[in-house]
Parts: sequence; structure tokens; C-alpha cells
Amino acid sequence: MHYGPSITLFGMTDNYNTEQTEHLHIDFTKEAYCATNHKDELPQMTTWLCWHEKVQQHLALVRLHQEPDQQHGPSVKTIGPPQPGA
Repeated sequence: MHYGPSITLFGMTDNYNTEQTEHLHIDFTKEAYCATNHKDELPQMTTWLCWHEKVQQHLALVRLHQEPDQQHGPSVKTIGPPQPGA
């Protein structure tokens, strides 16, 4: 839907490949369809895709909280006497 206006604004799409996003769409469609009971698939597929996205977002959030804080330098250490090798 947006390719027409983009081509009008920016010209031809030389060396442009939609294969990766199309393949991703096909993979998600197949996985979602397999998760249905094959009757009235669209609502079931939509529900499955929403669930899948929420799980991916939750996993990303968990990974973010598990990683050390890279922006603010090393983590805060407790106050006490110097430790050998620290």
C-alpha cells in the first residue's frame, strides 16, 4: 500500500528486496495457522500472534533486567574494607 507513494516520492526501488519480510510473514502465518483448530482461523491466529508478541516483549524485558547496567558504568558496590584482588 505504501510502495506506490514511496516510488512516486523517491523514484525506483533499485536493489530493494522484500524477501526477508515476506518470509517472516509466511513463517508467522504458518505457525499461527498450525496453532488453530482449522475452523474460523482468523480470530484464533490473531489471538496466537498477540500472545506470541507479548511473550517476546516479556522475554526482552527480562533480558534487559538481567544484564548489568551498561549506561551508568559498573554496578554499585557495598561500602567496606578493600578486598584483595578487587
